[in-house]
Amino acid sequence: MAGDGSIKIFDISETKSVPLRIIEEAHKDRVRCGAASSISSHIFVSGNGSC
Repeated sequence: MAGDGSIKIFDISETKSVPLRIIEEAHKDRVRCGAASSISSHIFVSGNGSC
């Protein structure tokens, strides 16, 4: 999560600190939470608290 509204996805099994994917402007405000689905590896949700 980031203060600029972007989301960066990392493979934590890797020792490199390089994101696998960066989603710029995912939110208009800072991203405050995120969760990966236990049902599908293709689903990730995030929230910024403005809902």
